[in-house]
Amino acid sequence: ACQNSGVWAWDCETKEKILIIPSVLAMLGDNPMQSEFACHIGLRGRMFCRVCKVQGNAEEEEADNARKPPNGTGSNESLSAPDASSLASDVSTGASARQPKKKKGKVAESMADMIVRITNFMKIGALRSGDETQALLRSQFVNACRIGGYAQYKRTRTQFGVKDTHQEALLQRLFDVSKKHGVTKAQKEAQMETVHKGLLDILTSPVWRIKDFDPHADTPVEILHVILLGFVKYFWRDAIARLKDDQKETLITRISSASISGLGISSLSGSTLVKYSGSLTGRDFRAIAQIAPFVLHGLLDKDILECWVALARLVPLVWQPQINKVDDHIADIEKAIDYLLDCVCRVTPRWFNKPKFHIVLHLPAHIRRFGPAMLFATEGFESFNAIIRSASVHSNRHAPSRDIAHIMARGNRVRHLLSGGFFLMNRLPKPCSTRTAHTSSQHKGCSVAPSLSAWMSSSHNQDLRWEKIGQAPINLISIGNFGAQLLGLGQADVASLPPGLCISCGERQEWGKTKSGERGPAIQGIPPLSSTSVVYTPRQVRLYDGDLCTAGDWIVWLSFPQGATTPTTQVGQVLEIIQVAGSQKQLTGRCDFLVVVTATILEDMHDYYRMPRIAVSSKSIVVTVDADAVKCVANVQHNCADHPCKVVASSVVYQEREKTDQRALAMTHTSPGDLILNTGQMRNSSLLRPLKVDPEPLDRQPIIMHSVKLEMDRRKKKRDAQAAMAVAQLTETSQVVKSKHATASTSLRQHVLST
Repeated sequence: ACQNSGVWAWDCETKEKILIIPSVLAMLGDNPMQSEFACHIGLRGRMFCRVCKVQGNAEEEEADNARKPPNGTGSNESLSAPDASSLASDVSTGASARQPKKKKGKVAESMADMIVRITNFMKIGALRSGDETQALLRSQFVNACRIGGYAQYKRTRTQFGVKDTHQEALLQRLFDVSKKHGVTKAQKEAQMETVHKGLLDILTSPVWRIKDFDPHADTPVEILHVILLGFVKYFWRDAIARLKDDQKETLITRISSASISGLGISSLSGSTLVKYSGSLTGRDFRAIAQIAPFVLHGLLDKDILECWVALARLVPLVWQPQINKVDDHIADIEKAIDYLLDCVCRVTPRWFNKPKFHIVLHLPAHIRRFGPAMLFATEGFESFNAIIRSASVHSNRHAPSRDIAHIMARGNRVRHLLSGGFFLMNRLPKPCSTRTAHTSSQHKGCSVAPSLSAWMSSSHNQDLRWEKIGQAPINLISIGNFGAQLLGLGQADVASLPPGLCISCGERQEWGKTKSGERGPAIQGIPPLSSTSVVYTPRQVRLYDGDLCTAGDWIVWLSFPQGATTPTTQVGQVLEIIQVAGSQKQLTGRCDFLVVVTATILEDMHDYYRMPRIAVSSKSIVVTVDADAVKCVANVQHNCADHPCKVVASSVVYQEREKTDQRALAMTHTSPGDLILNTGQMRNSSLLRPLKVDPEPLDRQPIIMHSVKLEMDRRKKKRDAQAAMAVAQLTETSQVVKSKHATASTSLRQHVLST
């Protein structure tokens, strides 16, 4: 209706009514929801992809293959057969309960079949189209309208992976009549004709009536559920399940000791991430994806660690807020996805029973169509869970959905008013007016769409005027954090603040007594300062993107070497933040410069981390850097994989903000100057792109052949073990039977002799 007649609204800038005609660009949601949008059978079907026609082994049978109620009506959607690949089989039920038909045995998959399936899984198949899906839905309706067509309906649904839940709920009435027992064919036809007349004119999903919307192409891959709650969750749970208790303690210490500078996350609790690996959220998996290669080394097999490194390469490419060169970016993502799938296949092809490993192949096309994947991620909607939960708690439970809707509508209304929004107000002292608003009949013949609101259509009414609330209510948002926390209003845009602003002035001291002053003239670019010059050492300084930089953080900045025309990307550690007393920048609250220890970026990429190596030493050059030149705060980790770093009880334990004599386990690094630049960080990853080194692509076909061979050997070994166990059980059973027979014979002989 909105696309046909539009929605009337008020433009506060032009002070006039405007007509908004909405269009649907995409529909967001998790994979089951998007499959329902696309009238797709879902991830458990053999045709598990809603975008293309790739085939795989069905994870579970269709739900309505399970036992039906004896009366032949209804279906239990929660029941499913454990066999993952058997086809649907009809279950007929009569007046008396009948035993369900036996499921067809699972056909053993040959090595050639598995190679074909895995090869097709790792590439995009023939794309689905909306016209083809609608034609299949019409054929399903035709099958449902004839007696005995239910079997063909199910075969079509399974074969093509098309299932319209909206249409199926209505067709179930026809199926109930078609499957009745004890009724003649003529009676069934008469009853089906009656049911058919009572159905709606349009049975298919309303999605097909949205203009210019194709649910197969316009349901973009949702990166939260596919990557963070998909790959990262799968790998993390698998990793924790493989570790022994002592290895878990080591992992906990490594996580708690990992540097989080530049990642934009809070301190990590290794105990939580390890002990509660089955109950983590997307925020936890976001942190895990960025540090996993640095904490799992030496605990897992090499091939599994390669998967984590490949994932750390893909994640920063996906979480990009802005894309400058689309073609290059898409090519990088495609290479990263292919590399990840090759690494996963090298571990075991059983991972490809998870449809998400195929669905991610469609992400590059969706990024090209809709822009950065962050734009169509559903992470932002997860914040509404707390609001909905709070509204549900304060509901009387009689109509919780209505109560939640009312609470959210009131919140939007308050936001609209406090942000200066306009509303129509009656000039008369009483709410009733002798003048009536336009009715729908008054709009007949009008070329402009009718208003959906009587108030909006009464703009000629002299009793109405556009108003907004006074200044006193608006001032509420400036009291404390009322507007920022409760309504999301009045939040300052930190990115708009000038770079170099100091968060705190720090200690006032002489230049010669600072860490930087002790180095003397060895610092390059130092301004003329005497040892007695008064300076401040602020604790933090704000960068151009709003991030805070603290002394000890690693930063990336651009510099122009002498005689060079193009800037060079440099990495270094902030030694100190200096603000000269009485300087022009000090008067505006900004720092004068940062004293930075430069790091040497080694040319060779690390064999395990696949990331650049950097090194610092006592001979490293110390320079001054203007806060305006700093691009971002980088995350740097120690190269523990090449050194015997130990777990030692050396971390001070604080209780009630005071130091105690207790010590917690922490990592003690050897060769602290051997470092790795973590190019897997998600924040500001585009600025680190020039420093990244892409690994060589893998040869896919030999990997598939080798992996499938190992899987077939594993299956054969499992079958042999099961057969041996069955033989052992049979032998044990026969021995028990012989023993019982011998005991019975002995007892009988003794009884005969005694008599």
